[in-house]
Amino acid sequence: MSSIPLQTFDGHLDEHQQDHLLGTSVKSESASTSTTKLVHNAPKNSKTVFQTSRLTALSRSWVHAIPLSITLAILSLNILDNYWSDLGAPHQNAKLQAFQFAAKGHEISMGLSLSTIVMDRIRHGLSVSGGVPLGLLPAGYQLSSIGYLVGAEFWGGVLARPTLRWLPLTALIAFAFTLSIAAGPSSAIVLIPRLDFWDLPQSFFNTPDHKMNPTYILNTQPVFWPQQIRAEDVDPSCVGEYHTTFVGCPDSGFDTMVNWIQGHVDQGLAANISILDNNMARWLSTSPSSEDTADDNGWTITSTIGAREAEAIANYWEYVRTYSPNVASLSHPLLTPTLEGNTAFKKPAVQVQCSAYYDAENIDTIQFPHSVLHSPPLDDYEDEPWAIPVNFSSYIHDAEGLDPDFSETWQGQNISDVIYFQFIDLSNITTATVLGALAAFPTRNGSTVIMPCTIDAHWAPVSLHIDPSSNANIFQDTPDPSTLVTQDSASYNGSQMVRIGIDTSWADLLDPPTTSTTGGTLTNTTAVRALIKGYGSTYQTNATSATRFFISGSQTSNQTDGQTSADDQTTIPWRISTLIGMYITEGLAGIHQADPSIVYHNFVNDPYVLRLNNLYKGHYNWTGAPNGSISFNDYEHLFQQYLSSTNHTKVNWNTQRYGYGWGFRGTPIILATAVLLAQALLALVHTVITVFNGWTSNNWDTMGKMLVLALNSAAQDGSRNCASAGSEVWGNIVNVRECTDAPPTPPELIIVEDGELKGTRSMKTPMTRKGWKKL
Repeated sequence: MSSIPLQTFDGHLDEHQQDHLLGTSVKSESASTSTTKLVHNAPKNSKTVFQTSRLTALSRSWVHAIPLSITLAILSLNILDNYWSDLGAPHQNAKLQAFQFAAKGHEISMGLSLSTIVMDRIRHGLSVSGGVPLGLLPAGYQLSSIGYLVGAEFWGGVLARPTLRWLPLTALIAFAFTLSIAAGPSSAIVLIPRLDFWDLPQSFFNTPDHKMNPTYILNTQPVFWPQQIRAEDVDPSCVGEYHTTFVGCPDSGFDTMVNWIQGHVDQGLAANISILDNNMARWLSTSPSSEDTADDNGWTITSTIGAREAEAIANYWEYVRTYSPNVASLSHPLLTPTLEGNTAFKKPAVQVQCSAYYDAENIDTIQFPHSVLHSPPLDDYEDEPWAIPVNFSSYIHDAEGLDPDFSETWQGQNISDVIYFQFIDLSNITTATVLGALAAFPTRNGSTVIMPCTIDAHWAPVSLHIDPSSNANIFQDTPDPSTLVTQDSASYNGSQMVRIGIDTSWADLLDPPTTSTTGGTLTNTTAVRALIKGYGSTYQTNATSATRFFISGSQTSNQTDGQTSADDQTTIPWRISTLIGMYITEGLAGIHQADPSIVYHNFVNDPYVLRLNNLYKGHYNWTGAPNGSISFNDYEHLFQQYLSSTNHTKVNWNTQRYGYGWGFRGTPIILATAVLLAQALLALVHTVITVFNGWTSNNWDTMGKMLVLALNSAAQDGSRNCASAGSEVWGNIVNVRECTDAPPTPPELIIVEDGELKGTRSMKTPMTRKGWKKL
């Protein structure tokens, strides 16, 4: 019998076809004209290859409902930002491992869903469409097999002609393969709780509005971080001789500097100082932080958070420990202060660049360096020579102008020379308020080195938080000040860095006369000179030579007096810029240190104001405070009236706890969520299409069943040696058809070529939408 042309199903059934379980068209060989007859030959006990029941299609969609339900459940956990457990809870590791098993189960269910989707499309192509490339038949069974993806089978099917005809199926297989590979890690990322800080629920706070009470810093100045710093804005108690009894003065960091110098000299302590403000530590950090990392440009940048802010944070935590036991009892709380209007906190960042002029006796003019300053206050055209002041010139050239006191000591070491230092107003050579400094001191050879320094100060934005269960540090997002000057522009964290204009009248308050200090006896000098002497006197010559400043180590026997090492010429500018930068930064950090900080205490409907001072002790008597008991609303109204007429900075608090939970944080979980949603959407769309069309089948759902189908298929002419034909065999198009001469046989895989079957066996028409039965 001759081959019969392949007929394809066009998606439409006439009434006659719908009345028959098996309807096939056969062209009669004996008739001169084509005749069509319906064949009814299916045994009563045969199974349906596919059906067109919507109810059956819906019932078989359970394989998609399981992963879809799990996906929606775990995504809802993340959407709600749920907290699960504190770190270190009982049996925590066992519970986390159980989540890993659950994630594996979710992965398996998604893999089964994806495999079913691909197999449904392949079964549809085999049964009611124009066939499927042979190489794509195993796709539904090998969605996670890299070997299949790169093998000849897959690519033979992809490149089967006409290529565009198989593009939708190929794209579906590739997409399902990608989702299958990513399903496992994506499920684990989304399902397993992550260790992080999580916002506290409002039930933790027993305040009327269920929030942490804000802190108010009452400013003595209209602006908390002023752009102009002048002596007239400083408390009058800060003017005059240095003393240690008053906080908030520009020179209040002098004792801190003395202690650091001693540690640096004795132990090589880096230029990073931990300063305690009411049991909380802030860091005064400098970069480069040591002589080993300094370069020959003689520059440093120093920053720290404000002393007032640090004290307010420390005292607020003590307040929370007393009045909010739920928060204080957390195993790992985190408190983050924020300003009203989402503006950033600011901290002083002071960059200093110094240069050295040796043989000062022969120099009449100098230049103030600014080549490495991030935002130099001096332009290139301002590099004109700067005339040395007359009094400074006299200091250098006239020995009689030296300080007659050569007997001062620092930590038991004799100091035989004096040091010159003064702050200089450079506004005469630039339009901005620019502060400079000029220092001079002896070197080993007895000559004097002149050091001009340019000072560039900014208010830099900073984010702060405390983690009191870990340590007593106040953390910031820019602990290394060098990150502030490596930005492409003078901004950081989305906020602009603001230049600080420092008037020499304020700078001079950093250098008051001293009668005594905590670091030793230093009389009849000034604060900055005392610091330079203390730093420099440790670098001395041998015992027979007079002590000189800023010599690296002790003179060896093969050195002659009068030598100045190359290392000295590199590190001396760094040492001076470090001293100046640290001292000025600490002075700027303390400008609000004496300002009171208060908290609006409204617990248990008994409102009043507490002053956060010395671990929050004491009530604050504010103007307009009512006497006796008063309602919460009335008290709040009066207090807000008081604040409206008072300079203040409002600090809100975001409180979190550390532990395991679910939430959309970070790029990995966003990508993982995209994978899960893609799988869910694919399953949902497939289910809707399948149920709407009513087409469903569960045949050949395993590789073994497909193998049995192939074994039950008779070989066609020209197909006996397919296995030896190479990779091109995978591009053959196959259908599942009931081929018969008579009697009818079970369904077989039929190779189709150019629209016709290979070989000479007769073929029934493609299966109708109603389905046909296999023997």
